Amino acid sequence: PVDSGTPPGREAQAESTGEHQPSTYCSEDTTVSRSKYIDFSYLLEVNKQWDQQFRSMKQHYEIKLAEVKAKLSASQRSISELEKERHRHQQECEAALARDGPLQEKEKEILNKALNELKEENKLLKEQKASVTKKREYYECEISRLNKV
Repeated sequence: PVDSGTPPGREAQAESTGEHQPSTYCSEDTTVSRSKYIDFSYLLEVNKQWDQQFRSMKQHYEIKLAEVKAKLSASQRSISELEKERHRHQQECEAALARDGPLQEKEKEILNKALNELKEENKLLKEQKASVTKKREYYECEISRLNKV
């Protein structure tokens, strides 16, 4: 150990309170001791700054984490409510299908009959269109022939 020139009792007291007393004894190591003190005080200051930054970042991220957890909790509640609503709605639909099943069969029969009628009408209209198209072509040719004369 290097002698700082400070009495041992005072050195321990200064160390425990964080103080630094200039040496009252003159020694060759006094300048070395002072430069070490400056280095240590600089390191302590940097350490304090890092500690403050770390604590503020930790606090910031703890707040962020709490916000994210709250959002997650709200989302999970929302999902749970939506799943309950979907399940309830599905049960209602199944009950309605069980109750209205025969009616739906009758509706299908009525709709199929109407579809067949519409298909038949469509077929007749296509035939009429073909007939009218042939007549139009014939009249156009006749008009063209008469215009030539």
